[in-house]
Amino acid sequence: MSDNDYWEKAFESGEYRHWEFNYPSPELVAIVAAGVPRKGEKVLDVGCGSGADAIFMAQCGFRVIGIDISAAALRITGKRAKKSPC
Repeated sequence: MSDNDYWEKAFESGEYRHWEFNYPSPELVAIVAAGVPRKGEKVLDVGCGSGADAIFMAQCGFRVIGIDISAAALRITGKRAKKSPC
């Protein structure tokens, strides 16, 4: 099974839920609170998974691009982003 197949299966089946959270990483929250980067700047979330960090950054006023090897992960991120207040 290729890496792509593994991640696609994990996100399609819901197996990813044991390592993904519905809140951003504490380290990212601390960096944003410190003002690095500045609001309005573009940020790239590489390996965005189900989008918790990318959505948090968008809610904080950043222009966010999230990329992931899994199309299923990006679909989950898109659904979560549509439900987000930003």
